[in-house]
Amino acid sequence: MTDMDILETAGRYRVRLEIQQDSESANPRTDQDCNLTNVITPKGQRYIDVDKDGGPLADGWERIEDRYVDAVPVFTRWARLFHGATVVEDRPHDGAWSLWYLMPDKAAETPWEPKRVIELEIDQYRKWAEGEVYGFVIEKDVTRIPKDAEDREDPDLDDETREWEHVDSCWGHIGREDAEEAAREAFAPYAEEAGK
Repeated sequence: MTDMDILETAGRYRVRLEIQQDSESANPRTDQDCNLTNVITPKGQRYIDVDKDGGPLADGWERIEDRYVDAVPVFTRWARLFHGATVVEDRPHDGAWSLWYLMPDKAAETPWEPKRVIELEIDQYRKWAEGEVYGFVIEKDVTRIPKDAEDREDPDLDDETREWEHVDSCWGHIGREDAEEAAREAFAPYAEEAGK
């Protein structure tokens, strides 16, 4: 992606994407109340915990996590049989090893299969962790001519300026696909106005 990643232009308007700086982007695990899953980050890693407390099954994991050979299958079975939870182990090569799980009450809040819900939240978290957070900016091409331009003797000194003026923007879209969709939706009224 370049500094000027222009998605669409229409008349004197354009919409472009920008990568949001890491320090400004909100962690989707800690700054959103809409997460359905809980995440346990086993101890002894160099990465920060994905979730701070690990949720309602964290104590169960702590009792068996030292069983290196079979801790994950034992936990997964226990979570499914005794709590009705769906567990997905995530071991990225460049991120925190974690156990993501969805409790039955949270699974009832969505029409999707529990495993799909977990995969979507893992994908969102990874994109955020890798810095794939975007904003879009809608701009208008504006030409400014000084009031006294026509009174000047030398027309080359008319000081006409052309610039892109900020019209609208929105930040915090995790993943390029989501950002593009939001940008195009916000840009539609400007494109329509330019087409008139």
